[in-house]
Amino acid sequence: MNGVVGQVAVWVAFAAALLGGVLLAVQLLRSGKGWAPSPVAVVSPASPPTSAPMVSVDSLTAHRATLNVTAPRDMGGRALLGYEASFDNGRTWMSLHYFTSGNQIQLGALTPSNSYRVLIRARNQVGVSPSAVTTFTLPGR
Repeated sequence: MNGVVGQVAVWVAFAAALLGGVLLAVQLLRSGKGWAPSPVAVVSPASPPTSAPMVSVDSLTAHRATLNVTAPRDMGGRALLGYEASFDNGRTWMSLHYFTSGNQIQLGALTPSNSYRVLIRARNQVGVSPSAVTTFTLPGR
């Protein structure tokens, strides 16, 4: 079996190179007296999410904003790991891991009567999505 596995591995590597890095999934099946590769399935390489998450304001208090968030339609073939926010137009980003519950993001310790422009992006294992922008003004005390 080792010879067949080695040959299949070389064939898959060669085919992946021809296809520009697209991965091929091969399963060996026992047939008759030996092992044979099953039909090849093409598996696209993973990528960062290709679209921005959808974000809307759910509620506002003097010191807190609750945002509704929906993951990007195309997560790049990987699971959502979480969201990040920027309050300075993308210069710095902070993880929202501890501020996210289900489909809501809680932004606290905000200043009453201030206007905010917040960028929100999604993260998977490969990278980050384009940003969604939401703006809001908190009520006074």
